[in-house]
Amino acid sequence: MKKTIKAICFISIMTLFCLSTVSAEGSRYDLPRSYNSEISSAGAFLEMQTGTVLIDVRRLREYRAGHPINPNGLANNQEAYNVPFPHIVGYGDQDPQFFFDAVVAVITGLGGDENTPITTLCRTGFRSVLAANILTDPGAHGVTGTAFTNVRNIWEGFVGRELEAFVAPLGVDSLEAIGQTDLLGKGKKGVPHSLLGHEALHHNYLDLNNNGVIDEHTADVCTDTPDNNPDKDGWRNHQALPWGTGVSATYAYLGDTAQYPSCVSP
Repeated sequence: MKKTIKAICFISIMTLFCLSTVSAEGSRYDLPRSYNSEISSAGAFLEMQTGTVLIDVRRLREYRAGHPINPNGLANNQEAYNVPFPHIVGYGDQDPQFFFDAVVAVITGLGGDENTPITTLCRTGFRSVLAANILTDPGAHGVTGTAFTNVRNIWEGFVGRELEAFVAPLGVDSLEAIGQTDLLGKGKKGVPHSLLGHEALHHNYLDLNNNGVIDEHTADVCTDTPDNNPDKDGWRNHQALPWGTGVSATYAYLGDTAQYPSCVSP
């Protein structure tokens, strides 16, 4: 009986220990998360048909060169609404309070409130996390307003990132043997925060379109925005979900299409 009790206690302790050591957030950049959860591009696309509002937080030029659409979405909800954060044109030129208020204006204009489901999207899933956190917990970011209760981040983003085959961390000797010493060091692209300076990952990117190479970005709409890359996992690339170009007043930032830069075709 004592052995049974000890076994149960051990299992319970280990379960609590395992749960307490799960620290990684759900975003692909392991950023702190206040919002509800992640959602796939496909899931966000389908939910536009049931009233979920998609907020595209990319720069004006990025949105102009291509953004999510859903022809089957509800009225005034057939495209993503552009409310940039944290960059409008340059870098860091969007005020968090102004961003929050602009999203509130979009939602109230659709007859919604703080409970309206919202999804956020950027290029690869980084800026959209920052934006979703502000919408969900404005006070923590020095923003005044009623928090939104149902915000999710679109994990892949519009362009996306490369997908990789799983490989174990490699040490210095292994990396030197394969000529990949440039991957050494904490903070290298794709290296988890938990890895120390003497470890790194050997990247094994996937050739998703099976053309024999890992593709580079190309500009197929506007020369200043190279978003086309079939080896990236985003909305417009590997996901192959509907997207459109140009800007309409309904979905433009602050309803002003004149502020968007002209597009020079490749």
